Parts: sequence; structure tokens; C-alpha cells
Amino acid sequence: MKNLKTILKSLPVWGFASFAAATAMASEPIMVNSTEEAALLDGRCGGDEWDAATEISLSSDVSLLLMHDQNSLYICGKAKDGEPTAMDLYVENTDTGKLHRIHLSAQMGESIYDGSEWIDLGAWELEDYAGFWTPFFGFQENENGGRPRFYRGSHKQVQILHKKFPGNSWRMKYNLAVGREGRWVEHHFPEDSVDSDTSTWTDFVFSK
Repeated sequence: MKNLKTILKSLPVWGFASFAAATAMASEPIMVNSTEEAALLDGRCGGDEWDAATEISLSSDVSLLLMHDQNSLYICGKAKDGEPTAMDLYVENTDTGKLHRIHLSAQMGESIYDGSEWIDLGAWELEDYAGFWTPFFGFQENENGGRPRFYRGSHKQVQILHKKFPGNSWRMKYNLAVGREGRWVEHHFPEDSVDSDTSTWTDFVFSK
């Protein structure tokens, strides 16, 4: 299962650009709001149960939404309507010391960092989490014979059961890529975070 940068570079319709935009530092814990209504994983985050979520602005029109109930953490990465998105979510397991990466684009899957490289657990091997990825709806004919068509307007959503990772506070980071004006623009939160260095990540605390 490929990571976000590999996926983006492999898509011929887009060039690639990367910049970071965020408003908090890794040293500042973030409180995740609680909700009494479980999120529907339908690719849309707005004007519904997500109104209860903690919102993190990555730019003027790109944001992360997070909320939790007694069973799960819910995460949404969103941009402007009609813009394609892809997301990598990183979580530290404090019991095992291992780092986990959950990827959503046209596929969904998990990888674990072994101290030197990311080991794929296999696409669609979803243990204690689920999500809304980029739906596929057939092929479009072109001079090369055809290419897959993907729905471009959906937000990326993840539901992770609390039992997957220990504690009332998870150390995490996010990469959210947005297809815009013929290229991919990648946003990081925290701003200068490194995929394999948890000291650059942020603690997310679940409110009571």
C-alpha cells in the first residue's frame, strides 16, 4: 500500500507541489470535542453532526475536523467543493512504541513504521477503523486506451475505535493533499512535522 506522496506522484493528471500551512505548534495539546451523534461516513462534513467537531484550519479553505464519542475518534479532511483530496493519518501506539499510518485516496490501508521503513499491512486490511475514500466509477477513454475515473468532490473521513490505540490522548500528525489548478498541494499538521519523528507531532486529548 503506497503512501500519500507516492500516490500523488503516480497520478498523471496532476503535477506536484508541497507546502505546509497550520496554526498550532507540536507542543500545544489540542482538545477533541465530544459528540453524542456518531458520524456518518458519507464523504461530506458540514452542516450536520460534524458541527460538534474541533476544527483545525490548514489554510483559508482547507481544514481538519475531529470529534469523538465513547467508542470512536472521527476525523474529516475537507477542501472546497469539487476538489479531490487524499489523506495520511499518523498515530503513535504508546503501548508498542510503533507508529501507524492510515492512508485514504483511491485506496485505503495501513502501514507500520519498524524504525527504518514503513511496512504495508495490505490495502483494505482494516483493523478497528473504517473510512470514506475516493469512489471509483468506471473508465474514461483516451489516446492510451483509458484511465480510471474517480469521484473528485468527496471529503476524506476516518473512524478509529478507541480500543485500537491506548490512552485518553493520542499523539498524531496529518498530511492532507488537495488537487488544485492542475497540481497537488500538500498540507501538513503540525506544520513542520516529520513522518517518523513523534517529537514533531501533536497530542490530541479526548474531552469528557
